[in-house]
Amino acid sequence: MATVTGASRPTPGVGWRPALVTGACGSAMAGLVHAAAAGSHEGDPLLMWLFSVCAALQVLWAVVVLLRPERLVIALGLLFNAGAVAVWALTRSVGISFVDSLAEVEAVGTPDLAAALFAGAAVMGALLLLLRPRVEATITPVWAGALAVVAMVGAVPALGAGHAHGDHGHLETASHEEGAHPHGEDEAAAHGHDDASVGDDHGHDEAATDDGHGHDDAATGDLVSHEEHGAGDDHTGDDGTAHDHPPTTDGTHPHPDDPAEPHDPDDHPHPPDDPDDPAVPTGPIISPDDPRLSAAQRATATALISDMKTSLARFPDVAAVEAAGYVSIGDGGTDGYEHFIQWGYLLDGIELDPTKVESIVVKKSSTGPKTIVSGMFILNVGKSMSDVPDLAGELTTWHYHDNLCFEGPKLVGLANAGVCQRGTLLVTPPMLHVWLVEHPCGPFAGIETHGGGGCDTHEH
Repeated sequence: MATVTGASRPTPGVGWRPALVTGACGSAMAGLVHAAAAGSHEGDPLLMWLFSVCAALQVLWAVVVLLRPERLVIALGLLFNAGAVAVWALTRSVGISFVDSLAEVEAVGTPDLAAALFAGAAVMGALLLLLRPRVEATITPVWAGALAVVAMVGAVPALGAGHAHGDHGHLETASHEEGAHPHGEDEAAAHGHDDASVGDDHGHDEAATDDGHGHDDAATGDLVSHEEHGAGDDHTGDDGTAHDHPPTTDGTHPHPDDPAEPHDPDDHPHPPDDPDDPAVPTGPIISPDDPRLSAAQRATATALISDMKTSLARFPDVAAVEAAGYVSIGDGGTDGYEHFIQWGYLLDGIELDPTKVESIVVKKSSTGPKTIVSGMFILNVGKSMSDVPDLAGELTTWHYHDNLCFEGPKLVGLANAGVCQRGTLLVTPPMLHVWLVEHPCGPFAGIETHGGGGCDTHEH
């Protein structure tokens, strides 16, 4: 008589047991969250090593148990996933005294809670497989794939949220202190000015104001009512003083005569010719034809626009966008801009590919059909403003959001001082619009220009 050595393996055309798929998906998602945590703890080699090993074991077990669902394999997955949950519970209740980095009790955050819940799902799946090895009920590969996609979508907010680790200098979660604006990695280094020098009010109060600096309710307003300019945007204060932003991550600034020449912060405006000469453009760069761009930057910008228009031509309407797997986040109100996101593209390792653009933006209308107006590149989860590529200098203005509250794939509100009244705070990776239609501030501008001050007005 044949003996049962583990959970029944899938037979061709049938599928896997639900407990097996649940356990594998839970372990894999926990592993991905732990891998992201390893990257955010580079300053602590021990924690980075522990997170990396845990992530590798969890993801590896998810693959092996699907291929060989034997009792020993299942038991091993049960042990180290249960161990991960136990370590998390200890660090959030009493601490682990014999490990310096974990001796202090940590606050419960979105990423660590998500990792614990996913690991808990893996434990439950493994237990069911061990306790009921003869159950024959299975789900088809299609349903198994659907469950995996649901798990991935559920993991995205945890992967995008910052990892906070006590007082060890690993606070990654972006939040707004009163009067402060965290832009990317370092406000002072990235922008070179404080709020007073900008000359307009960037307060993050939830009440909307007539000049556009407030926030409409995010469930009905636009995603990019809270824009953040990245590399190379100029900010002009009330006194007319230009605050120039370095367009690259290595501190260089493209000059017409030498693209590699280091940027001199005292050199305003660009190019360093007579500012009274009408032939010399001033202000923000909003066109690929601007002479302050190098030939390479102009070619890059033109190619991005052309490739995006060609790629998005395959979407004649919103129905085609949804059929391709893009999901609306529910913003835009009745006549604003609505963002559709292909969440899987945020984890695929592919970036700046118009055929796999991460987001498609449509313009709503109260009197007619929605129209596709923009593709938006989003870097992979875990990236920050320090990772943005210098595509066309000041023309390509990357931005990100650090105040969006999500429930699953839906935007449900805006955070106040880093706290969501509803949903989970998601700090987005950097984003770059590529407009298919004319935009007053250029083909790569954010959706809105706040304050009525023109394209050089600080958007945040």
